[in-house]
Amino acid sequence: MARKPATKKPIKKPAPKKEIQKSEFNVTAMASLIRHAHLGGIIDDAVITVKDNVATIDAIDMSQCVFIHAVENIGEAQDCKIGIQRLSVFLKVLEAITEDTVKYTISGEENQWLKLGIKNRGDARFLLTDPDLIATFIDGQQFIEKILSTANIQMDLNSKSVEDFLYFMHLFNSDTVVINVKSKVVTITPSPDSPQSFDVDFGKLKKDIEIEATITGKHIQEIMKGLQFGQEGAEAAVVNFSEKAQTPLVITQGESRFWAVTTD
Repeated sequence: MARKPATKKPIKKPAPKKEIQKSEFNVTAMASLIRHAHLGGIIDDAVITVKDNVATIDAIDMSQCVFIHAVENIGEAQDCKIGIQRLSVFLKVLEAITEDTVKYTISGEENQWLKLGIKNRGDARFLLTDPDLIATFIDGQQFIEKILSTANIQMDLNSKSVEDFLYFMHLFNSDTVVINVKSKVVTITPSPDSPQSFDVDFGKLKKDIEIEATITGKHIQEIMKGLQFGQEGAEAAVVNFSEKAQTPLVITQGESRFWAVTTD
């Protein structure tokens, strides 16, 4: 029987390599961005959008009780949009870097990796997630405009009032806290029927009304901890209330920090 001629196997062309992005960012600025979004673990997955050297995180926690909008100029970084899980680990790595800037590479085809080149320590690699699969991501601009249209009664915050507020909140160790605002005095109690309450002297309300709201204690504490006072470039911090019931309480510091917490 005649042998069949051998068939030639088609030569597979190598798959084109995904473009590798190399750049660097300011470590302090990136760590500040992550810290203000992470809120002590309330939000641990996020989408970071970088455009024109400015990094932005817009996120809402899985219980949909707190929304954050954080912005930082991170230096000469290339435009990109990446999803990162375990912000807590990412933040620890950033806080361990002693250099002002760190070089990074984004590479990969099916799976993308973010690699940080850390001087005298080696490389740290983070597997990136498709931004569309990050459940905490939200269109921040529309959300902010909608909330601020109702939460338009402002009260200034200062370092002393925030320090006092956090001190009393620490004494409660409560999952919820009731905030009653009248004139410039904020009265906080762990629950509506609690036998304890404390008064904190805040800035004067722009409008003399009385407001009462129940919020999650951990959320408001972590936000207050993130406010910066007395540092160079620190902007004014403001809490925004609404006369309407069950409207989010909003805390802002300039245009780069925005937090909204749901109320009952």
